[in-house]
Amino acid sequence: MADPNLERLIGVLQDSLLLNGRDVWRRTQLGETFHKLGKLDEARGAFQRALKDDPAYAPAHAALGKLFADEDRWPEAETSLRHALQLKPDLVDAFVTLADGYARRADYARASEAYASALALKPEMVSLLRGAAKVAVASKRHEDAARFFGMARQEAPDDPDVLLGLGLALGELSRHAEAREALRAYTAKRDGPIEAW
Repeated sequence: MADPNLERLIGVLQDSLLLNGRDVWRRTQLGETFHKLGKLDEARGAFQRALKDDPAYAPAHAALGKLFADEDRWPEAETSLRHALQLKPDLVDAFVTLADGYARRADYARASEAYASALALKPEMVSLLRGAAKVAVASKRHEDAARFFGMARQEAPDDPDVLLGLGLALGELSRHAEAREALRAYTAKRDGPIEAW
């Protein structure tokens, strides 16, 4: 079912574009809203129009790259995302989309590199730390996974995904007391306290 708020937002953006059809920020926002609603052809058209009006508008390249990634058109996604980062090297979302795409293809070295670039820009962002930790787990770098999950726990001490990931990573490292503590905290957040462990 379509989100009525997003549908209203589309109307507002389209009305504002009638006043200034070359507003690439609003055109990109329109494309992102279409994308959220699953209207991929409309989203693609909005991004392409924004890029026609301003070929150097990095957020439109990044948004088009995310759309291509979601359509499993990875070569086009990677090209758009890399171009966006050449134009504006601080686009965290572009790094995340690259990292996710590489991880889905089991290219963990490049996924780790993309997460490292994103973390250099936003080192306390829990979703980045979680993503970097999951890539470390997938590539069997448990020490790195424990470090990233530990950093994420400092920022979000009650996040159940972080607690579970930290507990499992510490268990892989045979740090059983610390693993037990993290898993107890996870269980308490998920189910309420457990008396016997």
